[in-house]
Amino acid sequence: MGNRQFSARFATGVNILHAVVLRQPGRPFKVQLSFQGGIDMALNPAAIFHRDPNHDDVRRIHVYLMRLVFILMFFVLGKDTWTHVLTHQGAWDPTAAVVWCVWTAFATLAGLGIIRPVKMLPILLLEIFYKVLWLIIVAYPLWSKGTLEGSPADAIASPFLWVILPIVAVPWGYVFANYFYKWPKAARPS
Repeated sequence: MGNRQFSARFATGVNILHAVVLRQPGRPFKVQLSFQGGIDMALNPAAIFHRDPNHDDVRRIHVYLMRLVFILMFFVLGKDTWTHVLTHQGAWDPTAAVVWCVWTAFATLAGLGIIRPVKMLPILLLEIFYKVLWLIIVAYPLWSKGTLEGSPADAIASPFLWVILPIVAVPWGYVFANYFYKWPKAARPS
C-alpha cells in the first residue's frame, strides 16, 4: 500500500488542510497534516515530545499538560472560588477575603493560560512555590509529629499535594533558560 493523500477545501477552493497517510512496510502508519499557514503536525506518539515553534520551542507535551492544569484551575478552582465570593453573606474577615480574592484571581487568570500557556507560566510557578512552601513549613512539621491527621491543616494538605501536577507540567528547561540564565540587557551584571 502506498501513500494516500487528501485535501479539505473551503467553498472558495482554497486549500486549508492537506493530509498524507504514510505507510511503510514493517512500520506503523503516520498521518501528516499540513494546515494553511505552515502549521505541520504528525499524528504519531513521538510528535508530542517535539518542540513547538508556536510556543517558544517548548515541547508539546508540556504545552498540553500546562493547558490541562489551567483548565482544572479555571473550572474546578474557579467554580469554588467564584461561588464563595459571590454568595458570601455579611462582612468579610480581611485575611479570609485576601485568600479568597487571590484564589479567585488565580482561577480567572488561568483562563488566559488555556489560550497562552507559555505566557502564563509565572502563574504556575507562583502556585508551585506557595503550595510547596506551605507543605514544608506547615504540613511537614505536623506530619512528622503525627498530628497532621485530624488537624485543621489536614483539609488543606490533601489538595495541596496535587502540586505534583503543575510540577510535572512546567517545562523546567525553558524556565531556567528564560527566567534565571537570560539577563535582560539593562540588568546584566558588568
